[in-house]
Amino acid sequence: MKKVCSLFIFLFLSFSSFAQDQEGLVGKWIFSDLYNADNLDEASISIAKTQLEGQLYFLLENNNSFEASIMGETSTGQWLLTDEKHLKLVTEETTFEFEILNYTTKEIALQIGEGSFLMKKTE
Repeated sequence: MKKVCSLFIFLFLSFSSFAQDQEGLVGKWIFSDLYNADNLDEASISIAKTQLEGQLYFLLENNNSFEASIMGETSTGQWLLTDEKHLKLVTEETTFEFEILNYTTKEIALQIGEGSFLMKKTE
C-alpha cells in the first residue's frame, strides 16, 4: 500500500511540475544570442547573429496557439510541450521540434538540428 501511495504522489508531482513548466512558457520570446557556439568560427557567429537578431521570435499563447517569425516569415499554429525537454510548433504545413537545453522563467535555450540559440522572455 505504501508503494502505491508513493507512486501516486510521484506521478501527481510529475504532472504538476509539467503543467507549471508549460504555463511558464506562455509569453513572447525573442532571440538573444547563440548558445553553445564554441565550435563556430567568428565569421559564422557574426552571420548567424545578423540573420537572427530582430528576425526570430515566438509568441506562445495560453490556449496553445502560437505566432512565430523566423527571418521575416511569420507562421501560426499550435504549440505543445511534449515532455519537459521538447517544444513542438505545429503549423498546417510542417512541425518544428525543439529540444529544450536550458530553461528559466526569463530565458530558454533551444536546439533544432545542429543549431542552438538563446531566447529571452519579453512578456
